[in-house]
Amino acid sequence: MASFATKLELILKALSISRGRAAAEMGVDKPLVGRWVSGAVHPSARSLERLTVWIAGYQAGFSLLDWDVDIAELAKRFGVTTPPTLRLRPDDVLEPLLAAPLIEEARDNVARRGWAYEGFWRSTRPSALAPGKFIREHLMISCNGGGAMVIALGAVKMRLDGYAVLFDNQMLAFVADSENTNLVFAILNLVARLKAEVLDGLTLTRLADSSGSPVAEPVLLERVGDLSGNDDADKATFEALCAQSTVIPGESVPDDVRRHLCRDFGPTAFANGGELLLVMRASQSMARGPLFEPPSGA
Repeated sequence: MASFATKLELILKALSISRGRAAAEMGVDKPLVGRWVSGAVHPSARSLERLTVWIAGYQAGFSLLDWDVDIAELAKRFGVTTPPTLRLRPDDVLEPLLAAPLIEEARDNVARRGWAYEGFWRSTRPSALAPGKFIREHLMISCNGGGAMVIALGAVKMRLDGYAVLFDNQMLAFVADSENTNLVFAILNLVARLKAEVLDGLTLTRLADSSGSPVAEPVLLERVGDLSGNDDADKATFEALCAQSTVIPGESVPDDVRRHLCRDFGPTAFANGGELLLVMRASQSMARGPLFEPPSGA
């Protein structure tokens, strides 16, 4: 079921009414309508009644019950043959997967700490198909209202889009391309209180071989820039970064990062006090905030 925010955006588009005009005609603040459409907040009972009466002035017979119909039926009632192309809202993604209390927790976590992870990132991971080499890709992470953050991951001739949620001290992320032939799941270690500069964790994806073999890999993310707040400018920056993504030789990766990503595990390592399975323990994580630089001359 599509979220309230998605339905409201569809209605405004179908009526060709801007958020500012809607706010003025209802006698509410424009930012409030924006938060309704973004999914950041849900109207109170009184505001929902006012909104419904206002819409009924344009669409006779519209009532509170209409908010409960599915998106296709709602589009039909407003004379839209096909619903306008809308990116899924974060809560649209979460509602089929998580119970309401978990969605609320995810929303609170994003509202409280999402700012710490927004930005442009460069990822480094071992290449499963070219042993000894590493793959560098780029990500753009942003808040978009609701309980999930929006993620774009790209390299040359490859773009994946998806979402991430924050739980405890971890980010759980999923991205896929438009045809769902490339899928990546990730669990990343986060930082407390500070703005994140480095993240690490594990990814699960499919090899580009004939059978799409599943493969798990450690990954390190390094912040390379902050969002500007201008969507077009940020998209242009992301595209420029994606053009820099490449496969690099092992010697181009700092020794501590290479050791962190190419760890030994399995029965032999376990017998010698190491890990039996591929694990990225928080105690060994390289995730951090900004490095402290003492004043010059100190």
